[in-house]
Amino acid sequence: MRKASYFLLNFIHVLFALMVFTAIILNVFVAERVTYFAKKSFALPEIVMLIIAALVIILVAFILKSKNVTSKSNKWINMASVLLFLILLYISLSIYFIPGWDSGAVLDDAKQMIFGVIPDGDYYSMCPNQRMLLLVDYYICRVNYYFGVLDSRDGLMMIVLVQCILFAVTGRVLYAVICDLFGIVYFAWTGWGLFVLMFAISGWVVVPYTDELGILLPVLVFRVYQVMGEKKRAVRLVGWVAIAVLSYFGYQLKPMILVATIAIVIAELLYVIKGFDKDRIKEKMIGALSVALIFVVIFAISSVLFTKAFARTGIEVDDSKGLGPMHMIMMGLNYGRDGAYLWDDVKFSKSIEDPKERERAEIEVIKERMEAYGMSGFLWHLARKAMVDFNDGSFAWGVEGNFYNVVLEEKNGKMCPRLRDLFYDTGSNYKYLLLVEQILWLGTLALMSLCAFIKKSKLNTAFITSAIGMFLFVLIFEARARYLIVFIPVFIIIAISGLEWLCSVMMYKSKKKI
Repeated sequence: MRKASYFLLNFIHVLFALMVFTAIILNVFVAERVTYFAKKSFALPEIVMLIIAALVIILVAFILKSKNVTSKSNKWINMASVLLFLILLYISLSIYFIPGWDSGAVLDDAKQMIFGVIPDGDYYSMCPNQRMLLLVDYYICRVNYYFGVLDSRDGLMMIVLVQCILFAVTGRVLYAVICDLFGIVYFAWTGWGLFVLMFAISGWVVVPYTDELGILLPVLVFRVYQVMGEKKRAVRLVGWVAIAVLSYFGYQLKPMILVATIAIVIAELLYVIKGFDKDRIKEKMIGALSVALIFVVIFAISSVLFTKAFARTGIEVDDSKGLGPMHMIMMGLNYGRDGAYLWDDVKFSKSIEDPKERERAEIEVIKERMEAYGMSGFLWHLARKAMVDFNDGSFAWGVEGNFYNVVLEEKNGKMCPRLRDLFYDTGSNYKYLLLVEQILWLGTLALMSLCAFIKKSKLNTAFITSAIGMFLFVLIFEARARYLIVFIPVFIIIAISGLEWLCSVMMYKSKKKI
């Protein structure tokens, strides 16, 4: 059993390293030679961007290799977090717009509900994960209706304000995780800076959707798990309660957020097997049953509360119309858009009313598409999906239909148009922002590929297992780089772990020369 657990722990690290390395190879050596859905054009060749990223990584590693400041004063990071919030708020006020697609549709329904208009239930029957988003948007818009003063005509800016807070808090939590992981503040600042430059200041903060509202949850789940550590049973049980609550809310908001919790459970099981002790088997069984009971009770109570809260909206939903996992797998196999959203697949599933019959029909389509691909064709399809998912440092900014539904009036004559020129993908300076984002993303991938060498610990195993789960999610189900957003902080933690290993190697070699 112990040998099996050691093998699995090493396998998890090596598997993710290979997955990331494959993504890098596809991005750098294949993507520029083929066309695929939502392909982005960059100002520099990808090989040049990767070299720039590598040089930056080496420079940062050289600077950090001898830095071992372990002071945990929170003054500067708290000040930086407040400053980040203010910067995001200013940028948001200058560039925010009313989006189309699902984001705008749910927002419109939330605004109408304030005035007693009940939305049609078909959409929320078909897409049950949008029900939590509707409730969140509705309550924020309701608060705005009574108390809003900041560009408060329709509640959108109030949601954006909440997202500015969430982004700043996410950076702060990310800093805390890395600081406790390595005990060196410079690594924590590097991770925080990477988060700010690669994503926080990117434009996504003004889009009111589940990706942005949910970005804090996975890293917060891991932070709770990290703080629990090996503390007393009572403290750990409280931690598991917090994780269960966050997991349920996250699952309803963005189902893939649950991947973080599943990864923690897998890591716990592997390390229980690794440290198997016959004398403590009863204690471990009681602990496992206690955690399982906590999740069952929390999920049951939360489900009842959530169902009642949504019922109060008056929206009539039919759960039998919900499009399930087979639909998402079927869509992930479509050829025309490389596994991305395909309206024809939605129409096909919607046309079959009986859930069991619909699932059978979707399985038949899955079989047909797999047979049509063949083994080599299916592998090429996965490669194309990988490029859709992992070769976009903007995380599919501007890709969704009717992305800029209504562009609002400019607030001033100078900074506002300049910021829009930088952040809107229709602007003349956007190519420079995209270039920086892509270089940082390639650098993050490069550092993550070093995960095979980092320290094997329960927490690191949980991080890497969740990243594997997220990679598999977008490869198996619908392809979209945007779906990676909620796991960006986790990717950064793994990347900083790779950077820490690189620094230790450089330090060892420099000492050896002396």
